[in-house]
Amino acid sequence: MDSFRWGQEAKVSSLREHFEMFFGNIEPEDARKAIASRSANDLRDYLERADAFTTVDPHTRLIGSYARETAVGEIKDVDLLVFVPRDRTDDSPSKTLKDLRAALADFPGAVSVELLTQRRSIRVELDGGMCVLDVVPAFAPDGTHEPLLVPDRLQSEWIASHPLGYAALLSEKNAARQRKPVRLIKAFKHWRDVHMKKRRPRSYLLEVLVLEQLESLDMAGTGIGQCLKDAFDAVYERCRYAFENDTVPRIADPLLGHDLAKGWEPEESRTFARRLDESRKWACRAVNEEHETAVELWQKILGDEFFPGYANDCAECEGGRLMAAESAGGVFVTTGREPRLTTLDDTRPRVKVPDGHYWSDRCG
Repeated sequence: MDSFRWGQEAKVSSLREHFEMFFGNIEPEDARKAIASRSANDLRDYLERADAFTTVDPHTRLIGSYARETAVGEIKDVDLLVFVPRDRTDDSPSKTLKDLRAALADFPGAVSVELLTQRRSIRVELDGGMCVLDVVPAFAPDGTHEPLLVPDRLQSEWIASHPLGYAALLSEKNAARQRKPVRLIKAFKHWRDVHMKKRRPRSYLLEVLVLEQLESLDMAGTGIGQCLKDAFDAVYERCRYAFENDTVPRIADPLLGHDLAKGWEPEESRTFARRLDESRKWACRAVNEEHETAVELWQKILGDEFFPGYANDCAECEGGRLMAAESAGGVFVTTGREPRLTTLDDTRPRVKVPDGHYWSDRCG
């Protein structure tokens, strides 16, 4: 029987199985999502029953990364809109926020109800630090499908905001493009967290920047690794003039048009540019290298504890390990639609395929 010689013809791999495991590794844990969901629902029910703070239909709505399913890693906080009647906008933003804080003071399980560090919301920390809720009052003058008014303490006025509109826009674009935009946004957020411990761009700014650039990319039939490499390039090119001229790129809110990068400091944007340029060059190599080298490059970009060195069901990983096992003697592969392990006798070594999500050894 001829032994199985893997990879002699294959040159470039899409690493599909590796990316599937990567996205599983950066997804918030089910237990955390359950806590966030339960906490948000409890608070929504509490506010609907509260006499101290009047709300109007639909009373509350989830917003933010958690609601848009673009959160990665631990769910640090959950954002919640609380809809108020028209006469609330006659009050100052500070008064509305103070009244909301007073109403939330007796929320069961709350260990902290803070306003001091917040501009537009009340921050509710629950017992054990398992969940933090940011509660934003909002008035919907033309219904929830149109821009809302939210109180801004620093500006001392009610300002326009359209979080529900952005969520609907993202959902529409995601459905139209094989659900790749949300995955690429999540990959970018994770990449930011791996490479930038400080001076990180805010999540919403990064989402908008990435989503804007995906419009120019042809992602149909393209592997997620190539799509991510193209997205790295597109985001860098979009901002390169500003980076090279020591300024901050203007990034417009897709629905309201104001500049989201107004608070982005030049040094912060330069750090982002340096990290992005380094990673996009690694990604350019990764999509043109053979399997083992490509895996190592993606691990440099996305973190070796998250991007697996070995992927279950990856034929190239399996083939590399079989070659190593065969060199040690006793393991062969039968031919057919899928390779199958066989041994000459029960005393010969067998290959055990690891099933952990955080396997980071080199393949082969």
